[in-house]
Amino acid sequence: MLIKLLHCFSMSAAASVSALKGHADRQKPWTRLPLFPTDAPGGIRQPTKVSFLHMLQEFVPVQVLEFDKTVLCLHGNETDGAWFENEARSKWKYAATARNSPIVVLGTSCTSGSGANESTDPDIRASSVQLSQISNVRNSWARHFVDFLNRHLVHHGLEPISHLDIFAKNAVSPANFASCTGSFVPSSTRIVIVEVVTNLFTASSLAIYMGSLVAAVRREAPNAAVVFVEWPTSNLVQNADRLALLKAYSSFAKQHHVDLLRADLVLQKLVRPCSAGYNSTGNANDRPCYLQLYARRSADPIHPNPWGHQLLGGLVARYVAKSLLLAAEGSDPHGELTQSSGSAGWSAGSAGSGSAGSAANASAKLELCYQSANNLPVASKHSRGDWRLVDEGAAKGVSKLGLLSTRLDDVLSLDISKDLPDHIRSICGLLRVKLNYLLSTTIPTQGSIYIFCQGCTCAQPAQPYAHGLYPFPWVETNANFANDAQFRNSNLSVSSQTAFLVLHTHKPCYVNLRHVASKSTQAENRRNDSHSVNFSRVRVDALFVERLDQEAIRYFMRPLAARSPAGRLLRRAQKMNCSEAWP
Repeated sequence: MLIKLLHCFSMSAAASVSALKGHADRQKPWTRLPLFPTDAPGGIRQPTKVSFLHMLQEFVPVQVLEFDKTVLCLHGNETDGAWFENEARSKWKYAATARNSPIVVLGTSCTSGSGANESTDPDIRASSVQLSQISNVRNSWARHFVDFLNRHLVHHGLEPISHLDIFAKNAVSPANFASCTGSFVPSSTRIVIVEVVTNLFTASSLAIYMGSLVAAVRREAPNAAVVFVEWPTSNLVQNADRLALLKAYSSFAKQHHVDLLRADLVLQKLVRPCSAGYNSTGNANDRPCYLQLYARRSADPIHPNPWGHQLLGGLVARYVAKSLLLAAEGSDPHGELTQSSGSAGWSAGSAGSGSAGSAANASAKLELCYQSANNLPVASKHSRGDWRLVDEGAAKGVSKLGLLSTRLDDVLSLDISKDLPDHIRSICGLLRVKLNYLLSTTIPTQGSIYIFCQGCTCAQPAQPYAHGLYPFPWVETNANFANDAQFRNSNLSVSSQTAFLVLHTHKPCYVNLRHVASKSTQAENRRNDSHSVNFSRVRVDALFVERLDQEAIRYFMRPLAARSPAGRLLRRAQKMNCSEAWP
């Protein structure tokens, strides 16, 4: 079974540096970057400041793992084929010069370290002992990325990165970061890396969800290079070239001008028949079965194990290092990598502090961010029942706060107007509200939420696939019966998000959430001619409120949307002479 991982690239790093020294007096040599570089001579003198969810972490370098028999030797052209380069050259030029600006990683459970805390002891892995399911960001792919990137830079005579911010939330789509993005991505950010997993999207929903995230990142950090990193569920790997979802990632990246790593294309290179005996590492010259890179002895089809985390971190570090070195040298970003001179360094550059940064601030939109359930704007006098603050992520070592109801007809009332600025609260206007809630296929007692508004008017957005993506007013939290069928018959619990529009006036606006029976419960009662419900639960996790932008208003004024609830809401706002209702 697995003991250590991926040793041959570590050895090639030293050879690469030695070869470079031999060419010091000649034309700058072309070189390849090893996937797992060795530590630089003398180590990293100034450690990178790494924060997780705004909290500074004291990280020690992660040990480089190896296989015991199987040696994974991916050639450069095999890993390079997994990258799709679409980002503007000017963005990488800024990333190469703004040395003191942060690099930001946004992600899901993979980034928070799910699967990374497993023991690497060969005896434990060969036994039936249950492996740790606690998320450990200290061993995650993002942590490996920091180590490997710094080694690449120092090997090439450049300074290590000064600051890395990691933001990750288990069981939440990366699209969650499209709301209140400024709290994660400072305007001076030079690189934004977005980790996505394939079990949270369909080919049709990808562009809608992730397009909003790209737009938000561009608005907050207009100079940043944006890199998407895809980690596939294990069942997709061998069929990757035939699946519309994975092809949609490439199309999306090209359309939105972001760089993309498709790790599924790398894992395809590792494929040998994954039979019942895949746990064996095989002969010394064999490549591993790709399933050996997934958690819980491959029983977890979503998360990488410690070796998978290291592979992903190495892939991302290699690409970012290559892009930075190319930009620093002024080389063709789509060409071969050139070696920088030993005296080369980063200039302190202040790109982003000029007109582009000012434009970003000027276009900043109003947002109210209730990212944690303990901060929700609960209106107690309009609520009823028992809504308890719970943390259902303790078993995995992460926070999953939510307000939980276990009784039908409980009502949670949220005052979405109380924190609006006075000049907005006192007039009529249009808002977009996003509500996060627990959606699960594994908890059969999940109920439904019925949304109704008091003191204001609410409507479902007239967008493609809105019926599935943004259920309203009836929100089914049992994923097996939800409008969006992509999660049916799967095995997951996620904090999903719905969205709707609100027309408010000078009155307080309450969004009320009533706990009602699930469609599954209602169907069961009809079969049994019963009206009783033994148990039901719903959980509300977060709330985001933002002013409706002019682009959305123009969209809802289109003839196809005019007859929709959103179109009717817009016409009502215009009759009320709401200035915001006009593009």
